[in-house]
Amino acid sequence: MAREIKLIILLMILMLVTTWLWYQYGSRYVGYLYDLNTQSREILDLKSSSLNIVSESVEADPAKALAQFARKGVRIVVGPPTSGKASIFLPYLRKFNMVAFSATVSSSSVLRSGYVFSLTPSNERMISVLEHFLQELGVRNLLLILDPLNAEYSEEYLVLGKKFNVKHIRYFNEKSVSKIDLEDVDMVILTLNSRDAARASKLLRQMRPDIKLLGTDSAMSQDLINFGGNSVEGMLVLYPHKIEREPELELIEDCLKLLENYRFLTPEQFRRFIQTNVLKSGGYNVYFSGHSIVRPIFLYVVKSGRFEVVGTWRE
Repeated sequence: MAREIKLIILLMILMLVTTWLWYQYGSRYVGYLYDLNTQSREILDLKSSSLNIVSESVEADPAKALAQFARKGVRIVVGPPTSGKASIFLPYLRKFNMVAFSATVSSSSVLRSGYVFSLTPSNERMISVLEHFLQELGVRNLLLILDPLNAEYSEEYLVLGKKFNVKHIRYFNEKSVSKIDLEDVDMVILTLNSRDAARASKLLRQMRPDIKLLGTDSAMSQDLINFGGNSVEGMLVLYPHKIEREPELELIEDCLKLLENYRFLTPEQFRRFIQTNVLKSGGYNVYFSGHSIVRPIFLYVVKSGRFEVVGTWRE
């Protein structure tokens, strides 16, 4: 009998040690999906995290990339940066029972899946705030420039047609813009990445120097100014973060800090935590309501080669 009790105690100790080791080392493995079309690759060079990061490009085969993550015991993936790529990886997140924690995905349809969470509010929230600012600015006739490579994100902005007069084009290259008619357009809204937004803005300002431009959160990056130059001067950008450095990198760092401070062994544990706790991001207390994070949203203007806040929306 005494021998059996000793055996049970030994097994309990082994279980505790195994659990502790799993918690200490297994929970430190995090997948990371970067996109060379955004600033996300630079995080790997900064080496600012104590996590064991297993990285892969969003251009990799999704099944092979997540299988590689699974072999390392990964359950939480940071990224991908865009909604279009998130939609491609979504079936494999389900297959491998992982969740993605992105800094910048905002497609409402992707976020509703329950497998992708983001520090950027859903398009539903962003568009609601955008409508408020557009009404304040007194614009009615809009031209939307959509991104066919990130359609899951940009196509959701077509809902603006319910409250405004909206025309739209899809941007493949500069030729997509060269023949559009801007005569009756009050404002052009660009749902492109920062470099494409800069290129399109140059052409638009050549066609009509006084045209009003507004970039959605996908356009927010120092690259917008670096590549756009004087063409983006006076351009508005809607973004849910108070910028200090490179905005995308700041939000990715917030994702990594949360995973460093709170160890998650399962996707279910992560979901419960993130949906029931107040989080810190960008110096603000933020929280999830439904499938979207709730946080302040800022309207910026490009002025003298810098982003300056000209409006704020808080719930």
